[in-house]
Amino acid sequence: MRQIVFMKHLSVFETTTEDVESEIYDDKMERLFNELKTVFGKYDIKLSHYEAALFPMDKLSMCRCEECSQLMINRDVNPTKFGGSDHFEDSDSLCLDGGTHDGRELCEECLPINHRWGHFS
Repeated sequence: MRQIVFMKHLSVFETTTEDVESEIYDDKMERLFNELKTVFGKYDIKLSHYEAALFPMDKLSMCRCEECSQLMINRDVNPTKFGGSDHFEDSDSLCLDGGTHDGRELCEECLPINHRWGHFS
């Protein structure tokens, strides 16, 4: 029986407005896509599509958790997260909820359980 495999890869990296405006970002993405096609081709996997979106970190109150460095959105400051945008269904696995506790920005995994956004501590 023939079967097809749909594979999804999620990644995140930071860039700057200057890189985007000067086309450094576009060049980097093109080189990355071409290298990925080559690597995937070695395993008879066709890389057929990729999608990327830029999010303004400061505007969304997005930062790194001060405890574990996980990307997070401080929901105490930005309770709407991505403002209803469903651009990426998987954004929750890339960018956790978080909040401020004792003056530190912490993700939902590092916040105390009694914090509104703390779920696992």
